[in-house]
Parts: sequence; structure tokens; C-alpha cells
Amino acid sequence: MSEWQSHQRAFLEELRHVEMLKEESIRAYDVYKNCESFSKIEQVINSEKTSIEEQVYHLDNETLRDNKEIEDLDNRINYIVKQIETLNELIKSIKESNKGFINKLKAMFNSEEDESYKYHNKEKQQLLTQQLELEKCKKNKHEDLVSKLKEKEKLIKQLTKVQLQLDELNSQLQELEAYRIESKITIPEKDFWSDNNYDERQVTNLWTSDELQYRRAMLFLRAMILHKLLLIANNTTIYYAINDFKDRRKLIDANPDKVHNAWNVMHLIFPVVSTTFASFKSMYGGIPKDFIDYLFIDEAGQAIPQAAVGALYRSKKVVAVGDPIQIEPVVTLESHLIDNIRKNYHVPEYLVSKEASVQSVADNANQYGFWKSDATDSNQKTWIGIPLWVHRRCLKPMFTIANQIAYNNKMVLPSNITKVGKTGWYDVKGNAVQKQFVKEHGEKVVGLLADDWIEAIKEGKNEPSSFVISPFSAVQQQIKRMLKQQLPTRIDIERTKINQWVDKSIGTVHTFQGKEAQKVYFVIGTDNTQDGAVNWSCEKPNLLNVAVTRAKKEFYVIGDMQRIQMKPFYETIFKERNVK
Repeated sequence: MSEWQSHQRAFLEELRHVEMLKEESIRAYDVYKNCESFSKIEQVINSEKTSIEEQVYHLDNETLRDNKEIEDLDNRINYIVKQIETLNELIKSIKESNKGFINKLKAMFNSEEDESYKYHNKEKQQLLTQQLELEKCKKNKHEDLVSKLKEKEKLIKQLTKVQLQLDELNSQLQELEAYRIESKITIPEKDFWSDNNYDERQVTNLWTSDELQYRRAMLFLRAMILHKLLLIANNTTIYYAINDFKDRRKLIDANPDKVHNAWNVMHLIFPVVSTTFASFKSMYGGIPKDFIDYLFIDEAGQAIPQAAVGALYRSKKVVAVGDPIQIEPVVTLESHLIDNIRKNYHVPEYLVSKEASVQSVADNANQYGFWKSDATDSNQKTWIGIPLWVHRRCLKPMFTIANQIAYNNKMVLPSNITKVGKTGWYDVKGNAVQKQFVKEHGEKVVGLLADDWIEAIKEGKNEPSSFVISPFSAVQQQIKRMLKQQLPTRIDIERTKINQWVDKSIGTVHTFQGKEAQKVYFVIGTDNTQDGAVNWSCEKPNLLNVAVTRAKKEFYVIGDMQRIQMKPFYETIFKERNVK
């Protein structure tokens, strides 16, 4: 019991570390949200500041203009005042010239002097009227200026207040930025979500740290130790449960609880159980709804929707993982029969069609995703649920080819993968001798694989990491036959070993989904009379996409280059080849 307690304490201590680090991640997220919120507030305040500054700028221009107008008015008033003074002098002199008896007698008979007096007096009255109007205008302008200066003073106070808010906000943003820089947790930077940062955004794992990942791994190991000790401590109970499991088909009707308990024990021993949809019914027959905690469906793009019903029914949570741009489900029913069934039962096409898969149904149920343009028709779009764009298997140019023909150039190759692989096209012509098989293609493959075997043996390897893939069954069958006959005569390896290698390394595209090799030879087959077969192979990008992405470092096409190089998707392979 002391061993159990010791490992239990170690587990709980590790769990404490993980929980602390998770809390740090939550705090980092909160910091980011605060920072994001502050940034939005900063934008609002900056906008307000700009608006105030513009108003102050306009007021400055207006007050400058008003001052200039007041100055002009002063000048005009001063000029009128001087004119009035001159007229006053003139009028005064006329008045003085009329003093005395003799001068008055002269004035009575001299109409010119009288007219002059009247004229200058009238002129003076006009100037006085102008002066009053200008004075009034100056007064109004001055009042307007005072009002604008008061408004400016008010705006300056607002500007000072806004600037203080900005300074405080910038101080908080600097503190948050300092936390982001110092923290070991990956927190998005300011431009993280910009279009220019697409590649970095796809490869970044947010809200975690190397330490958290390490501690979680250690926690898992600690849990496995406890798991083992639990099984050892309860070996008798487990023994009887295993016996019940062996007899589950006999017990399922008579005592289903025993079977359920036996399955629970089996899941305890083997936390992950792998099976196929074809065997799921016999394996989990009689098991009730929501019995399985998690169901992970791999290569979900190849499975027809109805195949998953039993597994879905028995599972609480389901994750479908697949690629709808790779191999589609194999459906034996004719399209018109499927359409009749769908229409008769009023079922949507995305659920019942030759193209429908577990993956496509799961995608349609997913609120998060991406509308992908069809490779052959840009107006046709498909909803892809939570696309994972980071690709780590293939080097360029294989990565580039797949990205162009199938993924709208959305895939991302991590920046640390800097090596460049090889892509070439062996131009081999000939006549088809059995369906799509061309003997010259087979002979080329035999020579290339013999060299690969010799190279692998020199490097101390058991066998070469090479695949031969073809769209057509007849081609792969005949190449297998040729290799089994001729390879043993070219290399010093047991025929049995060669045959085993041939059986697992040569096949159609459908048999290689999910597999990978250092080098792939893609044998197209066909001759001049079989263009229809070639057109079928490039009707959609799926088949070529799978073939190209099986190759980690090298990909070579074997076929009639002149005839095939300009066909859809093949033209991309031809264009991107770097071995000629």
C-alpha cells in the first residue's frame, strides 16, 4: 500500500503543477483580453483626441482670421477718423471765414462757400455713419472672437484630460506588453491576427508553454503508473471480468450488466481500443447508448455516413478527423438509385449522395470552418470544419503541388523546414498491353527500385522507403508481378523478403491513404488510346493529392509527358518539377 501512496503523492504533486500552469495560461488569456480591450479603448480615445485637435486647429485658423479682420476694421476706422478730422478742420475754416459783418455780407452773396460748407458737412455725416457701422462690426467680431477663445480653452482642457487618459492607458498597455514578453506562455502580439501574419498564426500554439506541455506529459506517465498498480491490486476481479468478456456473446441476452462491466474493465486495461466500422457491430453488439466516452474516427473522409451510425449512437463525444480533398468513400450503388432514395425520404443531399462521408456530415454540423473554393469551379464552394492548415510531412515541391491543386494555397509549411525535396517526370512512352498497363513503365520501375534497394543496403537499411502508386489496379498488379520476377535477379535479397516488401509498397492510391515513404513513384499507365482513363484520374484533385502527399522527400511521375503534362493538376506537377 505504501507504493500506491508514494505514487499517488507524486501524481497529486504533478497535478498541482499542471493546475498552477493552467491558471497561468488563463491569466495570460485574461491579460490578452484586457490588452485587446485597452487597445480598442485607446483607438476610441485617440479618435476623440484627433477630433479635438482638429477642432482646435480650425478654431486657431478662425481666431487668426478674426484678429486679422479686427485689425483691418481698426485700420479702416482710423482712416475714417482721420478723414473726419480733416473735414472738421475744413468746416471750421469755412465757419471762421464767415465771421464779421463784411464777411457775412459776402457770404450772403457768395453761394459757393455756402455750398462747400454743406457738401463737407454731408460728407462728414456719411463718414460718421460708416464709422458707426465699422465699430458695430468690430464689436460683433470681437465678441465672436472671445466666444471662440473660450471654446478653445474648453477644448484644451478636454484635450489635456484625454491625453491623461491616454498616458494612463499606455502605461497599462506597457505593463501588459512587459508581461507578455516575460511570460513563457505564448500570447498573441499586436499584429497576430493581421493578414500578413497568416503563416505564423497557423503554426503558433497559443495559451500554452513548454513547461506546461512537459508537466502534462509527466502527469500522464504518473497516471499510467497508478493505472498499472490499480490493475495489479485488483487482478482477481479483472481475471473474472476478462472471462466474462470472452463469453460476452453468450451473456449479452441473459446478463447484459456482466457484459457492460466486462467492457468497462477492458477499457480500463486498454484505454484506447482500435477497430473498423465493419467489425464494430460484432465487437460492441448489445452495448447501450453513450457507453463509449470518446470516439475518434480517423480517415473520416473515406467512410460513408451510415457506416458510423452504430458507433455514434454508443458514444458520448465524437471527433471526426479526415480530409475531404483526399480519397472519397467507395459507393457501389448507382447515383440515380441514391438520388431516388434521397428524394423519396426528403433527405438533404449533403447527407445522402455518392460524395457524402462521415467527414462531410461532421463538417456541415460544425459552426467553425472555412468555405473552400472547388479546384475545378471557383464558384462552387465546400464548407470545411476546423481546417488544420499546418503540413509537416512533405518537403517542397510536393508541399507546393498539393497546396496549389487541393488547398487554395492555404496550407502552411513550418519555417523550420528549410530543406527542398525532389520532383521529376520520367517521360516513358509505350502501348498498353493489359488494360492501362504499359510494359515500358514497368521496366522503368524495376530499374529504379533495384537502384533504391542497392542504395538502402549500402546505407545499412533493411529495405528502401519507396512506394509505387498507380490510379489503376491493372498497373499495380502487373508491376508487382514484374518486381517479384525480376528484383531477386538484380539484388542479393531473399525472394520471400522482396515479395513481402512488394506487397506492402506497391498498390493503388486508395490503398496508401494515411501512409508515407521517403520516395514515391507515381505510374500513370495508359497509352494514346486511353485518354479517358487519364482524364478520370485528374477529374478531381483528390487522387493526385493523395499520391503526391505520400512522398516525404521525393516524388516522380512515370508516364507519357507530352500527352499528359497539360492535363488538369498534372500541369502543376510538371511546372513544379525540379529534377529534369
